[in-house]
Amino acid sequence: MRHVLRRQSQPIVRSRVELLKQDHLLQNSFYLMLSTATMGLLGFLFWLLNARLFSPSQIGLATTLISATSLISYLSLFGFNTTFIRFLPTSPDRDAEISTGLTFVFGGALLVSAAYIFGVPAFVPGLRFVSANPWFAIGFVLLTACAAVNLVTDSVFVAFRAAKYNFLIDGVIQGGTKLALPIVLVGLGAYGIFAASGIAAFAAVAVSLVFMMRILAYKPRLQIHRAVVRMVWGYSAANYLANLLNIVPILILPLIVIRSRGAADAGFYYVAFQIANLLNAVSYAVSESLLAEGSYEEESIPALAKRSARFQAVTMVPATAALILCTPLLLSMFGHDYRAHSATTLEVLLLAAPAVAFNTWTSALLRLTRQLAALIWSNVAFVVVLCGLAALWVDRGLPWVAGAWLLGNLLSGAIGAIALVTRRSWRPTDRQPDRAAA
Repeated sequence: MRHVLRRQSQPIVRSRVELLKQDHLLQNSFYLMLSTATMGLLGFLFWLLNARLFSPSQIGLATTLISATSLISYLSLFGFNTTFIRFLPTSPDRDAEISTGLTFVFGGALLVSAAYIFGVPAFVPGLRFVSANPWFAIGFVLLTACAAVNLVTDSVFVAFRAAKYNFLIDGVIQGGTKLALPIVLVGLGAYGIFAASGIAAFAAVAVSLVFMMRILAYKPRLQIHRAVVRMVWGYSAANYLANLLNIVPILILPLIVIRSRGAADAGFYYVAFQIANLLNAVSYAVSESLLAEGSYEEESIPALAKRSARFQAVTMVPATAALILCTPLLLSMFGHDYRAHSATTLEVLLLAAPAVAFNTWTSALLRLTRQLAALIWSNVAFVVVLCGLAALWVDRGLPWVAGAWLLGNLLSGAIGAIALVTRRSWRPTDRQPDRAAA
């Protein structure tokens, strides 16, 4: 009887495997999650190693620099990360669009990172050691530019339904390089932690360009094509503003904490936030895949939305429970101080994961249906509520800052959901990005 049941089940299993192979939404989501999980695991080991090599104050300063790099990278994208995913699938001249985006991003990152490193230390004295050293300053500018380019090349692979290369490049190469460097750079103090992260991003960019040329047949040119700029400027500008608003708290929250509670608490908060992002990676991956697949199949956006929501729920609920149960063990690996000061904060951030998933899911659908005004206003609410409450509550403790993160995401997602529900049709009314954004 068992042999009969086994034989009967084999065709069913094979058919489901074949369906999964044809489901680009799940495939892209899987590889993006695998990439993030690998980066998260190696990143966890990276911070665990740093916790043994550096003091909490050094980690606090380094996390502020790394957070600044993240913000500057998004500042320099000019919306091309979203534009690539939304329009490369149907672009008549993909090489021109990619070259224009990469040139804009690299040049913009150089300018913004230079402005940051010579401006912000005047308000945050703890960071003056970077601007005071010319080599540190030059390294910050160049490595931050590489981090920005790496973000936009990731979007190219997602747009081409080739997220498996993101896993290899970001997960294995970038994560492995970053993990190997702190011991070599320990003599540089807080800057050594930042440099390890930045050099790893440089390695990822170099490999990405090689893969894009060999596998995607991309012919790179350091050139800005005016026709591309005219075509995408409206859509890119709106998404640029929305992405900028969404990423602002990554810079603002560490500054709020470090200014009110000191560098050590900034380190305690950052470690908790990075662990929680292992869970948030699920929603980020699914939302990016939803945007990519909706660009190929605009007719089936409602069906894709339902499938992506189910997939998020099925994966995130057990993952949230598991991470909450493992919170003491995870933080103990960083040391007693982290378990004592980060445990409750981490638990609140993990409980906020459904709100983060809700927010990213509605944002992806607003981008697909080109409801760009609603997208911008939802992110305005996100920044105002999150940063306002964090500044108001920071003196009460780090868990209250984490609570601000939860409420900001929940409100932003609710605004996006209202816009989607009140829209008559989820299909875009115009395929031209500039007209849609106007």
